[in-house]
Amino acid sequence: MKKTLLFSMVLLSGVSLFAQTAGNQNKYTFTRTSLVRDEMKGVLETAVSNGIPSVKNRSNTNPGKLSGGIVGRTLGSESNAFGTSGGSRQYLWADPSVGTVILTHRVVGGSNTGFVGYDISKDNGVTWFTNAGPIYQPTGDPKGTFSTARYPQGVTYSPVGNTFADSAYEAYFVPTRDNSNPTAAGGDWGGYAFGVCKLGGGPPNPTQTTVSSNSNFSNLIPDGMTITKQGTVYAIDVNASNPNNDMDGNLIISKGTFNTTTHDFAYTFTKQPTPVSVNGAGTRAPPWRSNIQPAGTHDFAYEKITFADDGMTGYISTIAHTDYTLYPDSAFNIVVEKTTDGGATWGQPYVIEFSQIDADLLNNGSHYTTAFDLDAVVDGAGNLHMAVVLGVFNPATGFSLSAVYGNYGVFDVFTQDGGATYRGKLLYKPQTFRGTFGVSPTDATNPSFSEDNRPQASRTYNGGNQLFFTWFSTDSALGGASGNIYPNMWSIGYDITTNMWTAPRNFTGGTAIDGKIIQGTASYYVIEPSPEVYTIPVAYSGFKNADPTQTGQAVQLNYIDSAQFVKTDFNVADNSHLLLTGISEYKNNNLSISQNYPNPFNNLTMIDVTLQKGADLSIEVLNVLGQVVSAQSMKSVSPGIHTFTIDGSNLNSGIYFYTIKTGDSSVTRKMSVK
Repeated sequence: MKKTLLFSMVLLSGVSLFAQTAGNQNKYTFTRTSLVRDEMKGVLETAVSNGIPSVKNRSNTNPGKLSGGIVGRTLGSESNAFGTSGGSRQYLWADPSVGTVILTHRVVGGSNTGFVGYDISKDNGVTWFTNAGPIYQPTGDPKGTFSTARYPQGVTYSPVGNTFADSAYEAYFVPTRDNSNPTAAGGDWGGYAFGVCKLGGGPPNPTQTTVSSNSNFSNLIPDGMTITKQGTVYAIDVNASNPNNDMDGNLIISKGTFNTTTHDFAYTFTKQPTPVSVNGAGTRAPPWRSNIQPAGTHDFAYEKITFADDGMTGYISTIAHTDYTLYPDSAFNIVVEKTTDGGATWGQPYVIEFSQIDADLLNNGSHYTTAFDLDAVVDGAGNLHMAVVLGVFNPATGFSLSAVYGNYGVFDVFTQDGGATYRGKLLYKPQTFRGTFGVSPTDATNPSFSEDNRPQASRTYNGGNQLFFTWFSTDSALGGASGNIYPNMWSIGYDITTNMWTAPRNFTGGTAIDGKIIQGTASYYVIEPSPEVYTIPVAYSGFKNADPTQTGQAVQLNYIDSAQFVKTDFNVADNSHLLLTGISEYKNNNLSISQNYPNPFNNLTMIDVTLQKGADLSIEVLNVLGQVVSAQSMKSVSPGIHTFTIDGSNLNSGIYFYTIKTGDSSVTRKMSVK
């Protein structure tokens, strides 16, 4: 269960993951820390010469192909297994426009493990220079006690029109433990650090800027980072519950704009209201990563922000708890918000309903929920695709994603019409869902943590017409009863121009690295070494002696080269199907509705509808195929609470949905007829 995973992660990082909130200000006051050459002497200069990692750190350029056609390359290292842990963040970034692939990760340096560096290839993943940096080093008194980095993400910034790797920059964004959050809002979390390192050298190189939580923002751990083709960087985080502000149920968007004078990114920070359910305590609860709330109060699981090639159309996609009434113990939906003006404004949030995937999985009327990782990509037509695990949720017993093989699957949840409707495509039913690594949560040397399938999404750089979805799963007897602790790299491709898929492919099964792809991470962009050939860049962690219990030992990072599909592989017809969407209630929305009662029912059921202002109102009842089975409408309904009755006496037993609409709002909920 995920709660075990969360507790393990807390022990591993040495810090509690609490919740946070923010207020009405849109910007931080920040402190800039410039890393001058003397401060880095003995660290930076041993790894970097004139900004370029030294040749002595160069990896093997011709290790030979493994069976299956892939090539394994050795990258840098981390002091333990807790660097690229924690799901589908943007650790790896390929930029085909300048031929670079960069893995941002924690490196050994100074007095603790909170330093950040990177590995880089300037020839599309063939030759690597490793452990460059540090590009971020902790500050504090004594130095390193706080501000240690965790979960660093990185992208490549290349000025528009540039085609040279040495004129590009590694841009990083990292949460830090700077102790600026109150205890009730994230413990010793609260800091952000960000900066750049020019790949060809030259001052300022590297840069480091830090910000801290304040009375209006409470920072936690960003789950997403991206950069548009116009060069704007975005990171997204949950703002946690803070007694000093009112930001429950909101996200923090960090937006970085490159300053050509300082050769660095300047960031602004804004809040974005995002709907989550009101829990039993009457509040919009903190993120699911909190361990200070009672069971059933986890609201956010993962959040991403992604943009189309024009830099104007973009999406926020969030795994969020949207209904405590129906699902009292943390079932999740995907909430999507869209912008068409580069993030200046965001549209109404849509909640995606998953009941229609029952036919793909158990086909017995089961309830379904997301798992805990999410990745997102925007295709060349400006449409959102989300890689996520969906599986069974039993309202009486909770999650059962890992209980029965076949009751969950990796899905692409996507739109083909700009978000008006969403579809679901079952990519694969993994044999295993979760793996627990290490000895135990309390083991001082090798504490345990868990990882799921970590589904991730990628696309071609030019055109964006070919998409690729990658996940990591143990597929043989190697895992046994221990679960997903010997994972392989699995991928599948989709061509939006032909609406054709590839077959799913296990790239590492049967090779020398079979079962060793732990903490796999894929790039947003794929590499095209030749026309109609698509290479998916993937990095992963190699535990000491390939032993999944050795979490506290030094970790060797690795890269998978030549995991490829070709154009002729796209020969499988699409079998995706329509999903239901509805606009969820959120703070200050005109419309809110109750769960129907009684539920389940076999005759009459009631719904309470609250309007903040008068409006025309309609009620539709739909079956699982999306067909309207009954409808009613009312003109000029007055403000206040109104109770409406639905007659189910003529409905067959099963799952239905009711949608309440006004002129500017819509809410969809599920109900059961027995």
